[in-house]
Amino acid sequence: MIADAKTPNQAVHRSGRSGRIQIASHSRPPGDLGSFVGKCRVTIETMNTERTIRNCERTFRKVCPRSWDDLESTDDNSVRYCSHCERNVFYCTTDEETINHAIAGHCIAREIPTTNELPLVFLGTPKNPPKITPEQIKAQEWYARENAIDDSLKNVDSSRACPKCNFPAPPWRTSCRICNFEFGRVPTAT
Repeated sequence: MIADAKTPNQAVHRSGRSGRIQIASHSRPPGDLGSFVGKCRVTIETMNTERTIRNCERTFRKVCPRSWDDLESTDDNSVRYCSHCERNVFYCTTDEETINHAIAGHCIAREIPTTNELPLVFLGTPKNPPKITPEQIKAQEWYARENAIDDSLKNVDSSRACPKCNFPAPPWRTSCRICNFEFGRVPTAT
């Protein structure tokens, strides 16, 4: 089990290399997973997660077929080597790390809830639909945020970034998909 503490009031405990993550937090620095989960008014949370590799399509125009657990360990616990892509992959725990590594053109890995943590989707009208739990809502929000980050990283070469969260944004977007900040479109030259 690994324990990472950013402040005295918090800890992140992971069992194994991927799997269950337990977050205990009241106050984390803005821009990391704890602050997002903290907005959901959670003090202790346990959720199945996986570390997904991202930003490889920028160079390779495809998503890396490997997972963090499949990569070769290096001397640095936050860096692994992908023999398939022949590149280092950097494990990012904050938005700032994610943005910096993406701008540098590095492949990155981030934690994301597994799909079995999300609410079930039914077709038709179930007789007794199960109630969606607060944990499933949190997993759904986190999953949507991570997908928005993936979308933002596709625009890492953009000359524009959200003034609130600093993630890249294309000129045609009117609001940030990550923090929902309204910044309008970039005027086009006529």
